[in-house]
Amino acid sequence: MRFLSPLRLMAVFFLMTIPLAGAGWAAPVAPDAAKAWVKALVDDATVAFSAKQMTAEQQTGEVLRLIEAYSSLETLSRAILGHHWDRAVPEDQESFKSLLGAYVVNTRVPKGENRKPGRSLDVGEAEAAGERAVVHSLLKTPDEPPTPIDWLVAAKEDGRPLVTDILSGGVSLVRTTRADFTAVINANGGSFKALLDAMRVKAEVAAAAK
Repeated sequence: MRFLSPLRLMAVFFLMTIPLAGAGWAAPVAPDAAKAWVKALVDDATVAFSAKQMTAEQQTGEVLRLIEAYSSLETLSRAILGHHWDRAVPEDQESFKSLLGAYVVNTRVPKGENRKPGRSLDVGEAEAAGERAVVHSLLKTPDEPPTPIDWLVAAKEDGRPLVTDILSGGVSLVRTTRADFTAVINANGGSFKALLDAMRVKAEVAAAAK
């Protein structure tokens, strides 16, 4: 998946794609509302990061702010980890939530991408898809074919829209994220702390290389 400039924008989007575990939608979300929600997210993230020199810590803080504005760290964490979340002690749950932003900022954004000018994400039309809506968009990069990105948006029980998945090149970021974290836990005998250690080390190594 290609990344927008500023590079942190797609890190925010990545975190917004984890589905709600056991979510029940109050009603099918209107396509116009879904489009407006995606546009608001794009605009908010663009303003937050555009033309700023930020430390890794500041980037992570801004990502977490945007997650809380458009979703919930608690909900995302439960969705990513499933029953592993319920088995973790509160201290480890809090550690996971604090690490999630740093992990994504430092591992999902290629080095130097913020220096590639001229990229834009154009939000297009939306259409109904059962209880959700699909919002179509194009990621445009100079001298490269545009990349279609589809956003799946649902309405929560309180009526608030929420991005539940992003498809780019036929790849679901939801499935990729769940598989990555589950594989680490399973490879370490179900150890939640092993996942925390792996996230911390990977984020630190990636941050040092940028």
